[in-house]
Amino acid sequence: MIITFVNNKGGVGKTTTAVNVAHALTIEGKRVLLIDLDRQRNASFIMGYDDSESNIFDALAGKVDIPIYAHDQIENLHYSPAGSIDIEAVLLLQRIGRESKLKKLLDPIKHAYDYILIDCPPSLGMITLNALVASDKLIIPIQLEPFAFLGTSEIANFFSDVKKEINNQLEILGYLKTLYDSRLSQTRDIEELLSKHVNKNKIFNSTIRKNVALSEASNMQQTIFEYAPESTGAKNYKDFTKEIIQLTK
Repeated sequence: MIITFVNNKGGVGKTTTAVNVAHALTIEGKRVLLIDLDRQRNASFIMGYDDSESNIFDALAGKVDIPIYAHDQIENLHYSPAGSIDIEAVLLLQRIGRESKLKKLLDPIKHAYDYILIDCPPSLGMITLNALVASDKLIIPIQLEPFAFLGTSEIANFFSDVKKEINNQLEILGYLKTLYDSRLSQTRDIEELLSKHVNKNKIFNSTIRKNVALSEASNMQQTIFEYAPESTGAKNYKDFTKEIIQLTK
């Protein structure tokens, strides 16, 4: 099962969700590969990436086979880190099969994992297109704020085009409410709007509440389960991961 985390808006908890779900899946006994496609490389550094090592951008550029590293502390968690080069520009220079480069890298190895998770950049360019072409499911994290829905229609249109033209197996697994603060009246108002704006059956039951430990864990380059396993953030991601497993059986 290949799942991509996508949103063309930054700061919605996309990378935080990808790395913490990856760890939570291993706690549930799953074998996981985390792919970082974001040039910011936050997921890579949380995984323990040494910047001197080869990365998945090198593989997408055809320089090396896909590099896969084992997490030093977390059993059954592997990762393929992002690089700093403008891989978007590199792929755009290629005329044939440029949208399928990632799929070709993952096809030979995907059966070695229960889940492959892909963290995309906050854009809908060639890199994100590669992720959608390679994926089975999409998870769209959304922060409940006034401008939260500005990008959802763009994502929906992008998804529809990819499903229609290239990957007819692709499905939206769901929309995840992140950085949730029930104390704010606007949160409840926007939550009602969300259920009208998207298919409410595609909104996850799980919610990721605003929790300082999640930010602290990222700053320490750790998952929430390493940094604060008893925190609200850890409980939220554990519940969400169980929901993912249930929906992808």
